Amino acid sequence: MAQEELIRRLFAVVDAADWHRLGEVFAVDGVYRRPGYRDICGLAEIVRFYRDVRIIEQGRHELIGVIVDECQGSCWGRFRGVSRSGEALAEDFAEWYDFAGPVIAERRTFFYRQAI
Repeated sequence: MAQEELIRRLFAVVDAADWHRLGEVFAVDGVYRRPGYRDICGLAEIVRFYRDVRIIEQGRHELIGVIVDECQGSCWGRFRGVSRSGEALAEDFAEWYDFAGPVIAERRTFFYRQAI
């Protein structure tokens, strides 16, 4: 399904640090909701987040599962990488998406750790 490929392409773009390609997967007015950050609204802010704010220097996402329909989807997996300060990172995650045709309109990331 095209929406599953969209999710997989998102992670390929992020893992390759091809920030100029984020417009291939996010809507211009897309929203990214991520724990610990204010909502990231609009493609320009999403690019800025990845380029300048995100603590990750490099890494790789391993998707374990993806479920989609035409309008929504979710995935879960593992991330392994290195922070900008050189610290090893390992995090399990789950995500939920709203699609706007061939792009992501909203993305929410969830982490498996105690929050409250």
